[in-house]
Amino acid sequence: MSFKNPLLLILILGALTFPMLGQTDVPGCTDFAACNYDADADVDDGSCDYCSCPGAETDGYGLDVEIVAEHTDGDLAGMTTYRYYVTTPHDDDFVSSVYGDQDNPLYVGTTTSFYQNAVGSHFGSNINPAFFPFFPELEYDSWVTIGLDQTAEEGESAISTPSTDWVNQFEEGGAIEINDEVGSAWYITNGSSNGVSGDDFRVLIMQLTTDGTPSGTIHVQLFNNGVGADESRVTLSFDGSTGYDEVVCGCTDSSACNYDNSATLDNSSCEFPEPLYDCDGNCLLDVNGDGICEEVIGCTDSAACNYDGSATQDSGSCEYCSCGINACGCTVNLACNYDPDAQYNDGTCDFVSCLALGCTDSTACNYDPDAEFEDGSCDYLSCLGCMDAQACNYDAEATIDNDSCDYSCIGCIDTAACNYSSDYTISDEE
Repeated sequence: MSFKNPLLLILILGALTFPMLGQTDVPGCTDFAACNYDADADVDDGSCDYCSCPGAETDGYGLDVEIVAEHTDGDLAGMTTYRYYVTTPHDDDFVSSVYGDQDNPLYVGTTTSFYQNAVGSHFGSNINPAFFPFFPELEYDSWVTIGLDQTAEEGESAISTPSTDWVNQFEEGGAIEINDEVGSAWYITNGSSNGVSGDDFRVLIMQLTTDGTPSGTIHVQLFNNGVGADESRVTLSFDGSTGYDEVVCGCTDSSACNYDNSATLDNSSCEFPEPLYDCDGNCLLDVNGDGICEEVIGCTDSAACNYDGSATQDSGSCEYCSCGINACGCTVNLACNYDPDAQYNDGTCDFVSCLALGCTDSTACNYDPDAEFEDGSCDYLSCLGCMDAQACNYDAEATIDNDSCDYSCIGCIDTAACNYSSDYTISDEE
């Protein structure tokens, strides 16, 4: 085939090539909560790591998601209002700030957009419930906070931010993104009561209303037990209504020396004792009590299916045929199924099938003159009977006479005779 029109050839090649260029199967970690999340990846390759980055361990902190309302009518129909709480291990832990920067990018977004009320605010501490009767949807405005969903009262602290670069996009219904070199945050000062977790062990940090699916990753600065010198910085993520349980990285293998029963993610740090020793270096097996920790009973033949490489004393339990790698069969040359190629006896030797077995007693009904070995099958009853052909009960198949012949049926069968009897069937006349 030839193309006289070069332009037509270019169009055809382009149509074949461009769809291939559009295929974007990029393997990588697709979980934004992972340390090695790859924004360009669209095929998860199972490589996600949750423990290698700073702040991976959450020191007992987590993130709760609570659905406040699912709207079915009015301007908010089809939307859902969520509230997000940092959960704490103690009732006096203090949430100081929610932050982001180039090294710790903060992202809070949705698959559509966030609802922003015209008289609302980006901070929960700027919301005045007195306006709710006049602007009912204001109650479900989207905002961020630390512990406040209305104006701060005595002992509480209003929310502050050092930079409002992230605010405008959020107020227009877009995502909260703080990922530049300078960074930003929303925060309160330590000691303000609205940052203390309290009896419910949690602090409100956001309210979001959207008709899409919200998701994000945030970074939180906390003071453990409210002590400013004892700081924790944790990374928490959420997806829809699914929050983030506390993360503790450590060894999750209960057989390891450094097993951590509080660990929720394994960080490949497990340590195991040397064979035959416990984690304290004590010998676990000394068969003869000579103080030498090297006596292991087992199969020591490497050719065996159950070979134990750690065994130092043979147990006599070696077997060679279950794994199908050795030449197994009957190794007894007297057996019917002797296999000269077999190296190991597999217990299948048969000593019966090839023998001439049968009844060797010549007086038996089933005597077999070809039988070499008696098999206990001799029968002395089935061939017994009366062998006299003149007898009433003559048995033509009988081969051994048992003196049972009966002659009671012999007599006069001539109906004209005086001694005729219908009981006779054989004439007694020669």
